[in-house]
Amino acid sequence: MLTSTFEGLPISLLEALSAGAVPVCTPVGGIINIVAKNIGFLSTDISIEAFSNALRSYLNADEATINNLKQNGKDLYNKEFSMKTCAAKYDALYHSA
Repeated sequence: MLTSTFEGLPISLLEALSAGAVPVCTPVGGIINIVAKNIGFLSTDISIEAFSNALRSYLNADEATINNLKQNGKDLYNKEFSMKTCAAKYDALYHSA
């Protein structure tokens, strides 16, 4: 759970995805670029009511949905944010100049 009112792109979110955690977050900063409906649960705003609704959605989700979100999060992490992927992107950037 990330209940931030201001955020960049939290490393803790990326680490959680790599471990198969399903995020429940507020829609601030870089979080909105990561947590889509196929990755986790995003509140509609930063109010307690909106976050509570997102948390309830998580708690009421069936096992198949949760397992799908876990796998999607791991896949996103491996595709976009793993150390191997980031190193390859930096290598390509530095060698393209």
